[in-house]
Amino acid sequence: MKDPEKSLVLAKATAQAAHGGGLRLAVDSLQDRTILDWVKQGAPYDADDSVRVTELRVYPEERVLTGVGETQQMVATACYSDGSMRDVTRLVQYSANNPGCVQVDARGVVKSLQTCETAVMVRTMGQAVAVRVMVGKGVPGPDHPPVAAHENVIDREVFGKLRRLNIQPSALSGNEQFLRRAYLDTVGLVPTAEEAQAFLASGDERKRERVIDDLLRRREFADVWALKFTEVFRAGTREAGAKGAKIVFDYLRQPFLAAKPYDVLVRELILSQGAHSFPNSSMDGVAHAPTSFHNISFDSNAPDHATKISQLFLGVRLECAKCHNHPWEKWTQDDFYGFAAFFARVGIEEVYDNDENATQYMEEGFVEHPKTKQRVTPRLLNGGTVQDEQDKDIREDLVAWMTSPKNPFFARTIVNRVWKHFMGRGLVEELDDFRVTNPPAHPALLDALAGDLADHGYDLRRLMRLIMTSRVYQLSAEPNDSNRDNTINYSRSLIRRLGAEAMLDAMSKATGVPEKFSGYPPGTRTMQLYSGAGATCWHRLAVPIAT
Repeated sequence: MKDPEKSLVLAKATAQAAHGGGLRLAVDSLQDRTILDWVKQGAPYDADDSVRVTELRVYPEERVLTGVGETQQMVATACYSDGSMRDVTRLVQYSANNPGCVQVDARGVVKSLQTCETAVMVRTMGQAVAVRVMVGKGVPGPDHPPVAAHENVIDREVFGKLRRLNIQPSALSGNEQFLRRAYLDTVGLVPTAEEAQAFLASGDERKRERVIDDLLRRREFADVWALKFTEVFRAGTREAGAKGAKIVFDYLRQPFLAAKPYDVLVRELILSQGAHSFPNSSMDGVAHAPTSFHNISFDSNAPDHATKISQLFLGVRLECAKCHNHPWEKWTQDDFYGFAAFFARVGIEEVYDNDENATQYMEEGFVEHPKTKQRVTPRLLNGGTVQDEQDKDIREDLVAWMTSPKNPFFARTIVNRVWKHFMGRGLVEELDDFRVTNPPAHPALLDALAGDLADHGYDLRRLMRLIMTSRVYQLSAEPNDSNRDNTINYSRSLIRRLGAEAMLDAMSKATGVPEKFSGYPPGTRTMQLYSGAGATCWHRLAVPIAT
């Protein structure tokens, strides 16, 4: 403080002193002078009533550049807590998620480097905005398929974007390719010779729609999705073991067989309580919900439950905020521990019959904030709070908020998970990493599908049918000169690995020799191995086969 110009805060940031973080500020830049003035004032803490940035707006929100070398000036405006606004174009930080796609300088000028797509991150004072930048190949030619010809919302959005980028989609897949793809994606099997011959010989113009409807009603469809969610939940990874995994698998098969709404399924899982390894261990009003679902948290503590639930069902990775406020996302420690407080009374109870443990909603429990050392009030991720009461299960309030059609996370997360299953790539990648700095490839499409799902009672079969009947899903995997290098805009079907279970079941079916698995009854298919133990060797092989 005695010699502000020699402060290590500035010396390291301007690379005048050794610093692992490298150069962060230019000498005599506005940022450098601002910090110097602050140090000269004695480096005071902000007062509680200090004016703060409440929102950052960046224009344009999306931009298509044509060809290499085209530029675009971005404009950033900050909104403050006192109601004022300020042009902060030269004060914010810019960075491209893919620096090989576009170049962006400190003035906010974006320059295209190659045909591609990326997001430009704009950050300041705890606020972050993503601007989607696409670099097309020129003006679409007259041979590009007209967008208006496609009635499916998926086709309208995907082909509309491809037209703006001047990317020609691949042709429609042949009937043989479509049939194999549809079977593997829905029931995890290849069609029999008789099924294939009947489909190929049919002159019905709507035969693709009809086979999709038939496949979505088959029992094998429930096996595919029960196994997928059993693995996502990591069921049976603790003391419940394979027995607990079987209970979760058997439970999950029923909702998919009966087309139970997804929000009801999630409600039953989150509210479940009882012995871990018994299928009927459930509370009143929640039918046969397996508590092994809760048993994946190592200590069954509230922070672990919060991390799991937020990531599985809301696509939000909160764990970073467990230790500190996220520097570039909106989640804070208050958000993390407020969300964790919904699970403060979820605990493990010793049950001595058969040496089993049980998950129960305890009479009391609380979460303590690591900084304030105060009890935390349960808090939803939109900022609303819920008061805990002795005779109340506040998880009910949490589930009601999660499954509301107005929830900004719930429907979009399961749409993304289902979309990736059928299309090979999520609208958001990674699947469970929704954040401002990781925007979806098709924001309008994701919102439209999420809205449709919520409006139709969270009917997953309807969502899957909408995807499979789209022309986008049925495109050929054969690339053309326009889309050969494009892998993120669904201009062609992506080559995908054939799953280990589907691969072994297909080989058994083709050879007529059923596989035998120790500890499982005759006739068990690999897709029904709830613990995955029987297919371990096939998972290790990981042979890629195009679908």
